[in-house]
Amino acid sequence: MNHKALLIGEKRDLLEPLAQAIAEKSIEVRVSTSEEEATATFWDWKPDIILLDLSSQKLAGWRLMIRFKEFSSAPIIALVDPEQGTKGKILALRMGADDSVYCSDSVKEVAARVKAHLRRTGEPELNPSVPDYYYDGQLLINFSSRQVFLDGRPIQLTSKEFAVLACLARHPQQVMSLRQIARLVWADPVNQEREGPVRYYIYRLRKKLEPDPSSPIRILNAKGFGYYLDNPRKPL
Repeated sequence: MNHKALLIGEKRDLLEPLAQAIAEKSIEVRVSTSEEEATATFWDWKPDIILLDLSSQKLAGWRLMIRFKEFSSAPIIALVDPEQGTKGKILALRMGADDSVYCSDSVKEVAARVKAHLRRTGEPELNPSVPDYYYDGQLLINFSSRQVFLDGRPIQLTSKEFAVLACLARHPQQVMSLRQIARLVWADPVNQEREGPVRYYIYRLRKKLEPDPSSPIRILNAKGFGYYLDNPRKPL
């Protein structure tokens, strides 16, 4: 069975020659040009390796990389804008990429790197230690369908509210700092101004999920450290 490589980015003039060079290595290739398409292909196709263009302006490459690394062992090669220099490549590695190259590098060299990574890794698996849901006896969160229920009643959340809640629910009873939550929700590793909005979304979530938002029993604050969900995960 051939290995599968997923290429993600909005620049077809960059990705198509690279896809051809990788395909010549007897590797099946698919190209996704939007966040929605990339996410769907990731779950449905289960690629063995991912090449992610972090120089795309409209594509949330950082968010995709963090999300994919959380759920799969497939190696990720980051394509970095050469104008960012070595700092850009190092940042990509620090954020979870297994390798980083410049967008301007030879497609044959990048294809050779893909082949080398696939030789060193076995078949990737979705992380079995991360359940697809959180349930505490009252609150049910389905991560894949992005649905939330409280005592069987559907709760309507905005995309950012759900993203903040999902960060906490994937790590119940573990304190997450404002910076950690902001990094996962906005995929912005350096912007500390995101910490204020995190507090705002915590406030909104408490209004929707707590019996008394002024005296929360579910989303708690460890003063000086961050927030956490107090209840452990229970089986459905």
